[in-house]
Amino acid sequence: MPTKCVLVIDDEESIQKVVSLSLKMEASWKTITVSSGQEGIRQAAICQPDAILLDVMMPEIDGIATFKSLHDNPKTQAIPVILLTAKTRTSEKRLFQKIGVAGVITKPFNPLTLASQVAKLLDWSIEEKPMRVLLVEDDDGLVALLTQQLTAQNYVVDRVADGETGWAYSSTFDYDLVILDWMLPQLDGIQLCQRLRTEGFSVPILLLTARDKQTEKIKGLEAGADDYVVKPFDLAELMVRIRVLLRRTLTDSAPLLSWGDLCLDSVSCQVTYHGQPVALTAKEYSLLELFLRHSYQVFSATTLLDRIWSSEEFPSEATVRSHIRGLRRKLKATGAPPDLIETVHGLG
Repeated sequence: MPTKCVLVIDDEESIQKVVSLSLKMEASWKTITVSSGQEGIRQAAICQPDAILLDVMMPEIDGIATFKSLHDNPKTQAIPVILLTAKTRTSEKRLFQKIGVAGVITKPFNPLTLASQVAKLLDWSIEEKPMRVLLVEDDDGLVALLTQQLTAQNYVVDRVADGETGWAYSSTFDYDLVILDWMLPQLDGIQLCQRLRTEGFSVPILLLTARDKQTEKIKGLEAGADDYVVKPFDLAELMVRIRVLLRRTLTDSAPLLSWGDLCLDSVSCQVTYHGQPVALTAKEYSLLELFLRHSYQVFSATTLLDRIWSSEEFPSEATVRSHIRGLRRKLKATGAPPDLIETVHGLG
């Protein structure tokens, strides 16, 4: 089956990156990204993508005008278009569908399931794509054990036995995870980790080592490793750590979270409503980030205590309610509607 190609038209670079990574990780689809409606119209005619994801709110030529130009052009009128929008009213969505778009996806979307949403709207199928793991380890016995466990969980494993070959593989092929031994011939694990990060590779790296001193753990993490596991290790725990790293790849790729006019930048930790800064406490910020990342999920007070507060703080459910009231009050003061954070009585 030929690889699908999707044209992404959105003026926010962070959204472009999240969409591209989501479609690649979940469905192995290719993407072309542009930042304006005019450039999108031009690229659609040249590249003839299988589908177009089109932001509604863009400067100069908005998404609706862009769609009409695409629909009026014989070269592009047959390409299905899905609108990306923060508008959540049913009447607005119906209006969009009346003009002939293939579907509407509401922002903020879940990057882990974006390709599935697109596939459902367009009646496409998604072939299961196994995760690819590069194992850089010179201990044959450990390699055999790890390869058996990883392949049993449907990971594709490439194994190399020295750091230089590890560099050649990791810089040439796309991997979802690199498992890296510290003590390697030719180029050790720390040097390989540093080289990958220096050259701009962001693949998650899990470092394996018999070195258990705190200073050595710090050295490994400062070299660019995402996690550090000391030998001998519990195999079940290692597999959990691997799954967490793979899951984090998509979650961390969405630095800008938004819901209508509310925006949270998880890199700068800045929150704005309609461009106006909102000053929040650390707990209020953590609550808002959780709500934006899981915008359609209902959280009980107990769940919020587990997710936001540490056990050493001894908080109560009243503490949760107090922080949510403070968060609502600050958002309302900037013009946000009072029901931006809703309470579902009896649930959360």
